[in-house]
Amino acid sequence: MRQEMRGAIRWRGYASARKGEAMRQVVLHTGEDGYWVVECPSLPGCISQGETKEAAIANIKEAIAVYTAALEDDGLLEGEG
Repeated sequence: MRQEMRGAIRWRGYASARKGEAMRQVVLHTGEDGYWVVECPSLPGCISQGETKEAAIANIKEAIAVYTAALEDDGLLEGEG
């Protein structure tokens, strides 16, 4: 879904960090500096950016993988997937 908000493009989609892993909703919008900013609302603080939309999505996939790996290591990801 794509929306215009205060001159910035806002896009919602889904990304999976690893094959077979649950899809997670991500929100993508343009930052003040022209970079694309992307966040994963289901993982508080999981935010990334990129010069292009594609780079931002690749970066958030990596951020999701690192975030969920840390949750798994701490035994906090049970019931997901």
